[in-house]
Amino acid sequence: MSVGGRPLAGPRILRCNLFRLSVTFSTSRVSMDIKPSITVIGLGYVGLPLAVELAGHFSVKGFDINEKRIRILQAGKDPNGEVADEDLANSGLEVSAEPHVIAGADILIIAVPTPIDDHKTPDLTPVIKASETVGRVMKKGAIVCY
Repeated sequence: MSVGGRPLAGPRILRCNLFRLSVTFSTSRVSMDIKPSITVIGLGYVGLPLAVELAGHFSVKGFDINEKRIRILQAGKDPNGEVADEDLANSGLEVSAEPHVIAGADILIIAVPTPIDDHKTPDLTPVIKASETVGRVMKKGAIVCY
């Protein structure tokens, strides 16, 4: 974790207040509220509405491996109808199929599908693949949420 390019030394305390939508980082020398940058991985029926809502409060990027879906979202349209086109277009959400959008995020939220088979066993392949992608490019100290 760093502030202004300088690493924060000493023990760190991280407090998340989801109602205030802020994160406080504390060390023996520094205590501050910051608005973290967030990337949502998986822009389906869970990830896209979450990303659009968070974009009203934070710097948010969205990542999805489906390039066709990304092009449609970049045009301000949600083909699944989970988010109103006007809300999507006005959200300021940046979406991409390029993993580089993951690299600078303070918080990464993985919202990929977990389909189930005939025996009601979840297929965790999308979660594993997303985790591998995130692990390759995430910055040190980033928080990953599943």
